[in-house]
Amino acid sequence: MRIGLFGGLRLEHDGRALEVSGRMQLAVLFRLAVDAGTVVSYRAIAEDVWSDPPENARAALQSIVSRLRGQLPPGAIESATGGYRLAVARADVDVLAFTDLVAAAEEEAAGGDARAAAELAREALALWTGEPWAPPGDFDWFARDLVRDRARALELGGVAVPRGEHIRPARVPVTLTPLVGRERERATLVDQLAANRLVTLVGPGGAGKTRLAVEVACDRRDAVFVELAPAGPDELWQAILGALGRDIRGADAQQETAPTDLERVIGGLAGRDALLVLDNCEHLVDAAAAVVVELLGALPRLRVLTTSREPLGVPGEAFVPVGPLPEDDAERLFSERVRAARGAPLEADEAEAAERIRRRLDGLPLALELAAAKARTLAIEEIAAGLDDRFELLGGGLRTVRPRHQTLRALIDWSWELLSEGERHMLAAASIYPAGIAAADAPVVAAAHGGSRAELDALVDKSLLHRVAGRYRALETIREYGVEKLAASGGLPNARLTQARVLAEACRRHDAQLRGAGIRDALAWFDAEDDNVASALRFLRDRG
Repeated sequence: MRIGLFGGLRLEHDGRALEVSGRMQLAVLFRLAVDAGTVVSYRAIAEDVWSDPPENARAALQSIVSRLRGQLPPGAIESATGGYRLAVARADVDVLAFTDLVAAAEEEAAGGDARAAAELAREALALWTGEPWAPPGDFDWFARDLVRDRARALELGGVAVPRGEHIRPARVPVTLTPLVGRERERATLVDQLAANRLVTLVGPGGAGKTRLAVEVACDRRDAVFVELAPAGPDELWQAILGALGRDIRGADAQQETAPTDLERVIGGLAGRDALLVLDNCEHLVDAAAAVVVELLGALPRLRVLTTSREPLGVPGEAFVPVGPLPEDDAERLFSERVRAARGAPLEADEAEAAERIRRRLDGLPLALELAAAKARTLAIEEIAAGLDDRFELLGGGLRTVRPRHQTLRALIDWSWELLSEGERHMLAAASIYPAGIAAADAPVVAAAHGGSRAELDALVDKSLLHRVAGRYRALETIREYGVEKLAASGGLPNARLTQARVLAEACRRHDAQLRGAGIRDALAWFDAEDDNVASALRFLRDRG
């Protein structure tokens, strides 16, 4: 019996076409065909043909296979311990012949015989007569792996790739827009991955960590991308298994006893110079750290790239900070997105308002994207003026992104929910200091607000504060969020009063230094604290 899946399902036996009917019969036939000649376990079949397997999946499979056998030549499906085998040679299933030829081409290339590799790759590509067929069900891995093998065959076979078509790893998301800027961070990331087995892209929400990780992963032939945002701490292994897809199925089919999730992942990555990308680890840092340690210890050729708003805390972890865009890149990103939104570029008389938008949104890529999306219905000046209530203004516009990236408020809510009560209190307090908090004054300021310097440092680790030039600072959007939280809780007046008292005492101390040898240090302090002092004075004036 011969089975064709490229360009649609075709079955042939002794020169005549065969027809198979029944949705479940087709699904089981397909699952056995892609591992033809191999015993596929009951468990592996059930997981793929049912999204929610029945209570007695084995009995249900027996009934389906019985009906399927009646439509196939005698002996086509064999029963074996723990599962079923389709008694067909791999060469008689076109997609398996294709993958075997690609594998053989890779072996020739590794051995230095480029000519033989190219011939085998071209022979494989000749089998690709159309998009591969698969029945409804959990078979995404099937298409992903074939696309990856086709890309490799194109590389080895020397077949020209049409202009504008990019060969990408099958398990890395395809981006919808070009990356703007980030040349320095990208180069640093490549260098860090060459020198270290674990690298974390760390930075605030909306800075573009995921996008940068995708861009670098697309340049790696064997990259696996795992989206962890929807996963809980107990679901991390399953998320990795889902991303690995087909690579772990063959191992399952060979075992009568069910392997552990760790064994299945190791089986899917063993012997490969793979890059595993774990995206959005901040809400399950402890679990992600434990998984990374397990995998790096078991797989010496594996490298791991994670994105997170705080470090994993694993020995040997290297970092690439991702923060706001430089002004030139922020200008280019905002201008391109405005043009896409309204079909017309920014005018010269809009430049000043556009600059205010970029500055007030701290050059954060996601915030700029959300603001630019408003250009479809609002003038640029209206957007700039509306930033006084930025959380209301930037309340939507990007429906296809993750829910926490659809609004500016949701972006920060995600980080806020991951904080302890003490860290939330300290972030809110730090938000009323527009000039930030001097590191030298941090213990006194934090204690006055009922917090500690350790909590300030924890907020730096979680990318909500930044330690810059000896000061703890928050981006303007974070500060406005913190002030809003204080106001909603009714704690804003007391926090402002505490700020005024702390600054009044500090001003008294430094004023005394103006008439002595410490005059330069005192003047420098007053210059650095000017915005904080002005903020406190405005509060006292309005308070009466």
